[in-house]
Amino acid sequence: MKDKMMIVIYVATLIICLYLIFMTELARKETQTHWGTKSCELAEISPDFTPQEKADCRIARSKK
Repeated sequence: MKDKMMIVIYVATLIICLYLIFMTELARKETQTHWGTKSCELAEISPDFTPQEKADCRIARSKK
């Protein structure tokens, strides 16, 4: 009986961990999607842009 209870606890813990990992990855993916559409209007003043992203925005603005 004690062994079965330990297995149930182990499986429940595993399911909870997998759920938390899934939700964390889902939230991270949504955040990346949001920032994947960064506005180049803010590129020069925002610290969230990398130097490469700033350069890409400059190139995109010059093509317009």
